[in-house]
Amino acid sequence: MRQGCPLSPLLFNIVLEVFATAIRQEEKIKGIQIGKEEVKLPLFADNMILNVENPKDSIKNLLDSINEFGKVAGYKINVKKSIAFLYTNDELTERETEKTIPFTIAAKKLRYLGINLTKEIKDLFAENYRSLKKEIEGPGRFGSAVRASACGPERPGFGSR
Repeated sequence: MRQGCPLSPLLFNIVLEVFATAIRQEEKIKGIQIGKEEVKLPLFADNMILNVENPKDSIKNLLDSINEFGKVAGYKINVKKSIAFLYTNDELTERETEKTIPFTIAAKKLRYLGINLTKEIKDLFAENYRSLKKEIEGPGRFGSAVRASACGPERPGFGSR
């Protein structure tokens, strides 16, 4: 298939969904529990984020699954573009986990789909809301010369009173 072919993203997503399903069904890879649901691998376009509960055991099984899938599908993870973000309160566990992961380790925060994920939950608000609010209210943006109406934005000199 040539680069730029319009079928390329569709075929990629079909293959990626097969891989994601295999990871979600693998009992040796423990996802995080949110309510009654276990969340392991949410996908958005060609972005994925893996949530694992027990990284020491789950990562070995994940890497085995990636290698096995890669042999069958010809798919390889780009280790240079892959980032691990560890949420742990135990520095020893974090250091041990870092040794087993071939990916770059994000230090304090990770930007994923436009959202800054932080190690401390208390920092999420400051990292995301305040900067977004400044961006929206900044000069030349929505907050300055544009007034909203039921018919869309009104700009001075274009039908505004």
